Amino acid sequence: TNYDVADETINETTEKLKGVADVIKRLPFDINLKGFIRPDLLVSRQQDWEHMAEAGLWAHFYGVESFNHSSAKYVGKGLHPDKLKQGLLDAKKWFVQNGRKKYRASVSLIIGLPGETEETFDDGVKWVMNEFSQPGHTESVAIFALHIQDGDANNLKSNYSHFDRNWEKEGVFKKS
Repeated sequence: TNYDVADETINETTEKLKGVADVIKRLPFDINLKGFIRPDLLVSRQQDWEHMAEAGLWAHFYGVESFNHSSAKYVGKGLHPDKLKQGLLDAKKWFVQNGRKKYRASVSLIIGLPGETEETFDDGVKWVMNEFSQPGHTESVAIFALHIQDGDANNLKSNYSHFDRNWEKEGVFKKS
């Protein structure tokens, strides 16, 4: 009864969510879905939350990428971070109240985006850990390094990103 949705943006349109919910409501059993959620659409279309709940879409993977506004805009995520943060908190509260404790969330961030600094990145991670995630709850942060593949290399294992090659020399991060 637990399914991963193989769609890069399950909440792309209200019509898609309504269609999924309509099909799932006709099933003779309850299901639980996990899927990729565009957080800007989640925040701006609160009317979709009910359709998500009807579809059993309780586990959300939010591709936030950065809480630094200029860095987020660089990768097409233009919603102001303050509005995004409040919207994520509002959505979490709604889904926890309406999801019979089934709500799960992961916030995805990318380290190394243009305009991002150590401080702004750390601030974003701290917000997720201290404000969005709470002890005893099931929220998490997933951190990925920006990787821009060299056009001549076909194998990612031999084509490391600038971050992979230089993180120790730059002295920003330390091995623990």
